[in-house]
Amino acid sequence: MTPEQLAVAKKAMALQDQVKETALKLQQKYVEVSTDLVCCRVSLALEVLWIIPTPQGQQKNIDALLPELQAILNKAISAAKQQAEAEMMQVIGDVRMNLE
Repeated sequence: MTPEQLAVAKKAMALQDQVKETALKLQQKYVEVSTDLVCCRVSLALEVLWIIPTPQGQQKNIDALLPELQAILNKAISAAKQQAEAEMMQVIGDVRMNLE
């Protein structure tokens, strides 16, 4: 590994550590909403399992990687939102059945 590739890998590892810290902070947070009729608390946990540059990405500097990483994370968040919406519909259905 060249010194430049090593530097990029170190920066990527540091970025990965920052993402882990952010994910831990998110895991500790929740949203709580109350109305006159119902209360709900929902966790905002989003777990990033790993982030590594590809061999091609190792040849680029960290500034070149960040826009792609942001795009990938936005796609992951969108997918998580879709999953959460599907789960919400399931919860609403379950609550409806339990209340009838």
